[in-house]
Formats: sequence, structure tokens, C-alpha cells
Amino acid sequence: MTNAPNPNQALPSVDVPTRWNSTFLMLKSVIPYKEVLDYLSIQDANYTDCPSLDEWEEIFLMKDFLAIFNTGMFYMMTLTSF
Repeated sequence: MTNAPNPNQALPSVDVPTRWNSTFLMLKSVIPYKEVLDYLSIQDANYTDCPSLDEWEEIFLMKDFLAIFNTGMFYMMTLTSF
């Protein structure tokens, strides 16, 4: 697995229902682990929570969608911080 995440990279984050950007951060942080999670689902029959191909596609699409809001919010925060 040559595309495995760097061991110094942050671990996936947890979603916080009251903060929309936590969903974006959670989705963004899990994407580098896709290959590892897919491999784990093949190797370990007890691992049953791996996203399906359709769910991975939704993860990528939702991350891209929320990235727009995350960028806009970051931009607005920099404007109002002066």
C-alpha cells in the first residue's frame, strides 16, 4: 500500500453534530485512509463498517461541496478579524 497516510499525519476527526465544519473536516481527514480501510475490510471479516463504493463517492462529493463553505467561512473570518 504505497498511498498509505504518513504516520505523522493527523488521525481522522470525529463529527460534531452542532458544527457543520466538523463534518467537512471529518470527511477530509478520512479520505487518505480509503485504501487502508478497503484493505482492512478484505482482510478482517469482523470489520463491517467500511464504506461501499457508492458511499465513498458520496464522501468525495460532500467533501468537495462543503469545501466551498469552509473556504467562504475562512475568508469571511479573515475579513472580520481586522
